[in-house]
Amino acid sequence: MKKTMCVLAALMAFQAGPGMAQLVRIETEAKFREVVEGALLTRPLVKLTVTGDGRISGTGAFDDIQGRWQWDGDYFCREMTWGSREIVWDCQTVSAAGDTIRFTAERGAGDSAEFSLKR
Repeated sequence: MKKTMCVLAALMAFQAGPGMAQLVRIETEAKFREVVEGALLTRPLVKLTVTGDGRISGTGAFDDIQGRWQWDGDYFCREMTWGSREIVWDCQTVSAAGDTIRFTAERGAGDSAEFSLKR
């Protein structure tokens, strides 16, 4: 349980440090696809791929992550399984700059997670 909570915290909450580039909101599916296409989304203990056919796959704290996504209006919406844990459908705002992308849960009102984009 402790491992799950630590990794969930790492997946869902990240405070940007000083000097980070100003992230810009992504409001279209086309722009989102342009940013994530061919990239590995990484953060400590997490590696994810978001594919153009609506799939999410990767690992988090050594457990498999599988899911699906779709674009709705100006939100990225997804659901996933992480090991045996179900991560429910949630629509999120997405912002990016350079090699950084941030997802903010609950249509921008919830916790955020930042990832590095590795190509």
